[in-house]
Amino acid sequence: MLAGISLSLVAAEAEFRFDPFTDVEALELVGDAHRAAERIRLVSTAIDQRGAVWTRAALNVAKGFDTYFTFGIGESSDPSGDGFAFVISGDADVRIGGTGASIGYDLIPKSVAIEFDTYYNPTLDDPNGNHISVHSRGALPNSRHHRYSLGYTTDIPNLTDGEPHQVWIHYRPPSLIVCIDDPAQPVLLAPVDLTGIPNGQAWIGFTAGTGDAFGNYEIVNWAFTEPRSAIRVPDDLPTIQAAIDAAPDWSVVVVSPGTYAGEENVSLDLRGKPIHLLSREGPRSTVIDCEGRSRGFDLFREETAASVVEGFTIRHGATPDLPGGRCGGAVVCSFGSGPTFLRCVFELSRADSLGGAVYCGPGSKPRFWSCMFLENRAGGDGGALFVDRGSKVWLANSLIARNSAGGAGGGVRALGEGTLRNCSIVGNRSDLPGGGIASEAASGSWTLTNCVLWADRPDEIGGIVQIDNSSIDGGWTGREDTRLVPWRGNISTAPSTVLLNGFREGLAPSALRSRNHPSRRGEWRADWPVTYPAGPAPVFGFFETP
Repeated sequence: MLAGISLSLVAAEAEFRFDPFTDVEALELVGDAHRAAERIRLVSTAIDQRGAVWTRAALNVAKGFDTYFTFGIGESSDPSGDGFAFVISGDADVRIGGTGASIGYDLIPKSVAIEFDTYYNPTLDDPNGNHISVHSRGALPNSRHHRYSLGYTTDIPNLTDGEPHQVWIHYRPPSLIVCIDDPAQPVLLAPVDLTGIPNGQAWIGFTAGTGDAFGNYEIVNWAFTEPRSAIRVPDDLPTIQAAIDAAPDWSVVVVSPGTYAGEENVSLDLRGKPIHLLSREGPRSTVIDCEGRSRGFDLFREETAASVVEGFTIRHGATPDLPGGRCGGAVVCSFGSGPTFLRCVFELSRADSLGGAVYCGPGSKPRFWSCMFLENRAGGDGGALFVDRGSKVWLANSLIARNSAGGAGGGVRALGEGTLRNCSIVGNRSDLPGGGIASEAASGSWTLTNCVLWADRPDEIGGIVQIDNSSIDGGWTGREDTRLVPWRGNISTAPSTVLLNGFREGLAPSALRSRNHPSRRGEWRADWPVTYPAGPAPVFGFFETP
């Protein structure tokens, strides 16, 4: 074990490990933080404390990093308070924020904080008193308020049970992934962009704060590494599958622009690995062409949200002579697979049965962020997506357009659970009801917020769907189905951005193109706010305008 490798005072490639904290010369302790029994005690069992520990050297973080630490919280009041945070800061001057609910990071500019919050503050819109949340305001002073959360989770162990808890944080732009107590199972994935930090360099460390509630908040050990060198296709290996097979966990596979077809470039298997499969130039330039003979991805090895596919067009997928019930023209997720697709385009794919582009089998839970589903066709249900019973799908800032189904759900056929945020479902067709979305799920299993449903035929919605603050052709109050309570904020005015000939003009909505647009904070929220701190909410759907 290495006990505190000394870091140079200029930013450079760095790797360090403190296990335990026997030598802390490479670290800066601030406020009430101190070393206790070869641990870093950020705050103690006293009210109104604040403490922080930082690397003395700024580190290269913009291109990605991995960090691991163990923490313990003991001798707490009931309830404990207020929490601690892992913080990435590009500001050399402000080293600590306030006490109490500020958790020591509030008001630090140019920072991203992953807070481990142990105290419920309803005035801050906290979800509860035991959650992890990612906070940032870009170059502005950071804020503890949950309107600035980029993503949070309450599905975590009890942080104040007195036991040591292990945390793994992986940053692969533009995604930050958090695991707790199980390195193979992420509990949170949030959009984070560190490219704006000057020279890509930042200080990293921990902050904590107590108010009227308190506890001993200790960091037991801590390690940091920069990611391994990427495997490049075709420079290092000739095919995408060969690179996936060679990639170690938490590595990156970078695919050069071009059209990839044939053996080992289609029917891709991520092998259940937490890796980032990334196109170098994005979906306009990097195409996986299935040539009407295969799928793009067959995912069945319990991939998690840390299995990320970013920046590809998957085209001409089909299911002839394929196993799996002729479902999922471009992608099949089954047997607990839950990958993440970022900035991908699924187009011109066909399934003889279910899910023209994507079939989500029982137990699967994929995520789609800033994706497009265009002109796919299912012989049965779900022109773009079929979400089977027992599965759960999440989509944000995505476009589902001009898909068709011989059954129900020209855009989406929903039997399982689903959440859509800032999505547009436009111009889809089905032979049975639910041209936009057709659901047979239980009440509340499908929620749509800040979405557009327009020009779908024969109708927009079939079945049970909860819809809030959305623009719907023909209107929607929730009274259309007696099993729903009336929903709020929906309008029936055509948004000016619904231009059927403009779908290919941008692969990401302006909310993602504009780094400071406040909706970047909202799209990952479970409770989409009506207004944003920087002004009124954006227009609905995929084509937001600042």
